[in-house]
Amino acid sequence: MFERLFNQNRPTTLVTFFNSINNEPWDYLSVLQIKAHQLHRATQQQILDNPGDVAIGVNQVEVVLGHTFFNLFGSLVIKHHDDGELRLMFNQTSFDADQVAALYRELKTHFGQGIHHQPNFSSFEDLQKIRSIAQKKYDGPNDEIWHYWSAGRFGFVLNYKIEPLGQLLFSVTNRPEKVADVKIRDKGTLLQLLQHNITELFGTEENFSIPIIENGEVKFTDYVFHVDPPELRIFNTVKIRVLGTERSLTNVKSLLVNYQTDNTWEIRDVILLVDALLKIYGPDDTGYEELQPHEIDNIEQESYWTGRSWLINQDHGLQDLGDTSQQTLYWINLNMNPEDGLNLSILGFDHMEAYQNIY
Repeated sequence: MFERLFNQNRPTTLVTFFNSINNEPWDYLSVLQIKAHQLHRATQQQILDNPGDVAIGVNQVEVVLGHTFFNLFGSLVIKHHDDGELRLMFNQTSFDADQVAALYRELKTHFGQGIHHQPNFSSFEDLQKIRSIAQKKYDGPNDEIWHYWSAGRFGFVLNYKIEPLGQLLFSVTNRPEKVADVKIRDKGTLLQLLQHNITELFGTEENFSIPIIENGEVKFTDYVFHVDPPELRIFNTVKIRVLGTERSLTNVKSLLVNYQTDNTWEIRDVILLVDALLKIYGPDDTGYEELQPHEIDNIEQESYWTGRSWLINQDHGLQDLGDTSQQTLYWINLNMNPEDGLNLSILGFDHMEAYQNIY
């Protein structure tokens, strides 16, 4: 009891907060020493007045003022979502470069460097960029600093803004555990959507090939084909990976096929592709279904998008990696990153074909 009373007089440290995410349940109010009377709930009309929040399923907003967090942040906004997601948004205007840099170092010590969306944002690794914003100087929107970290079901964002100038945002997102839909997928396969037959395509001359070298030897070879019309109205490049240097599909135990594009594409075609995959396979490995507005924004900006993924077992259901009796039949992954753009990959394409033939 004395320890509890003593701790109430001490502000919660970042390390204590970071360690608390391992607790079940996650009692963030107690960890942050927030009392019920300090929570000011937004009205329903105030929530409706923010269409961005409504679009992503925010159903409750609470604000905490007059409470200092981590010896830095003077306000906290808590957003609850329809799907159980919880987001804590700590805010403070700061022109103290050393203070901002110290916060980043604590995050880096605990979670690593994280990722930043270059060239859209600058990095906290560049101390001069931090100092420039602290001195109210910047050249353009790309000088805003943004990093992201992921730890299990938690995501962390640190953002030093130029609009409003000097606002430091630290957001923590707690995503609910997704319950995978394990029923058998009995509506066919991705093959039903594809126009170009892989075996026939491989029988033509490739545009070029890329050797994948490991330990001084060619372990795989990617054969690259340009296709017209684009597959799924998006992908004009197909990469077929085979073992070694022999140009043959017969020695491949689990064929990897990647669909990529260097053409312009329409966001509606990406939305239609996700919808078509959902009709065949249902919710993905993490339980996600239709694209959310923020995902569409990321795709349109050609930024990072974790996408959708289905690991299919021998019974043509989602594989439970904790069940050793299950075996992988094939794996579909649709994602995006700034370097490679949109990418649809199928590992075990040959197994998917075999299943489709008996379906």
